[in-house]
Amino acid sequence: MAFTTVLALAGPLNAAPRYRYHDLGTLGGDNSEALGINRKGQVVGIAEDDFPVEWPFLKDPDQAMQNLGGFPGGGWVIGGTLGRAFGVNNAGQVVGWAYDANGFPWAFLKKGNQDMENLGALGGNASYARGINDAGQVVGDAIDANGIFWAFQMNTGQAMQNLGSLKGEGSVAYAINNNGQVVGSADTGEGFDRAFLKNPNQKMMEDLGALGGTWSKAYAINDRGWIVGEANDADGRPRAFLKRPGHDMENLGGLGGTLSVAKASTTPARW
Repeated sequence: MAFTTVLALAGPLNAAPRYRYHDLGTLGGDNSEALGINRKGQVVGIAEDDFPVEWPFLKDPDQAMQNLGGFPGGGWVIGGTLGRAFGVNNAGQVVGWAYDANGFPWAFLKKGNQDMENLGALGGNASYARGINDAGQVVGDAIDANGIFWAFQMNTGQAMQNLGSLKGEGSVAYAINNNGQVVGSADTGEGFDRAFLKNPNQKMMEDLGALGGTWSKAYAINDRGWIVGEANDADGRPRAFLKRPGHDMENLGGLGGTLSVAKASTTPARW
């Protein structure tokens, strides 16, 4: 059996970190996976029921795992999955994606006991929500009428906004911080994708570069603007990186192997 576990820091901040593993269980099946967490310890992800079907879940500390269900009217189960929850803000609002009754995946926003809200797309029939900040701003990617996926941002009460790309066609947004800064990856028009930063008052994305190679992806950004992700080095090896404002992209190395990836950055960062 495979169960979701979450790491929790224990001990003083200036001591060597120690961790406790917490088994979050499932929805009655054998497997689960945690994909996001907020400062209150609420965890979101996917978990199997006893059928088994994978459902998006929310897990509050000291409470049973909650099945978030699907869109009103039901949805298709494709590849054993009905949907996934990717992000949760400090108000407990959850984002992810779920299949509708016609089998199309749509970005959703789930607020408390309210029905799952379909966030739509950019003229096409599919979208995926991947991050949400405390202001309720949602980011992800959505398809347009030409079948191209673009990074989007959606503010409360406003239409979905296409964030564009890096001179190419296509992009995806993975995270947004509480300052409205968005990170992800975008097509450069040169045959590869690059990590980008999109500031709220700028029209164009910023290309964050790589680690001596060609491609990169940015997965998370904290409220200090510290960005983490993965990029290839001059030898083509994927390496975890940290990008701080005013500094070059930093190779975080690995554990003796050839691959590393960073997918989360806390606030405040204590380096």
